[in-house]
Amino acid sequence: MMQVNENGRPVGARTFLARSGQPGYAVTGRGGAYAVRGLVPGRYQVHFDPVGCVYGALPFAPEWYGGASRSSATPVTVSAGAATAGVDVVLARDGTITGTIVGPAPASAPLTGICVRATPTGALARARNHVYTVSQSGSYKLTALPAGQYLVNFTSGCGASGYAAQWWQHANSPATAVPVTVAPGSVTKGIDATMHS
Repeated sequence: MMQVNENGRPVGARTFLARSGQPGYAVTGRGGAYAVRGLVPGRYQVHFDPVGCVYGALPFAPEWYGGASRSSATPVTVSAGAATAGVDVVLARDGTITGTIVGPAPASAPLTGICVRATPTGALARARNHVYTVSQSGSYKLTALPAGQYLVNFTSGCGASGYAAQWWQHANSPATAVPVTVAPGSVTKGIDATMHS
């Protein structure tokens, strides 16, 4: 029996075999306990996934046991006829980025249909792909972001057209973009953009 400490709400716990074989899967029960059964002996990496859980996304960041990504996760050895205990995690709450997008002055009208992408940097970049949304009535919200730094990109093509791509604080490339820091369980506000043609 293993524990996922997040107030007993359901979280998917997936095991991935480090060599050939089928992965196992379990969902946490009351109190956060889970048991992945039917595993063949071997070495596994364990992934806790509240975002892809069969009970719907929960406000916690996915996590690999003992590492930031599958390649750096701590292997767990499963032996025949024995229970491997103590593969526990405390899941961090995910974060959110919000902002407003407007067109050029003098009107500075709110823009609907701007694509907004947050791409993780550093160690997080190896574990996660970008998160994507579309502005509605000038505002947007990027959710389910693990704590870390992100480059936020604004482009046409999600309903609006004719605007040049840019990164936060008017950068014209990822190399000059200012990273946005997301803390666990927080909302990072004011990541705004003024689009130009």
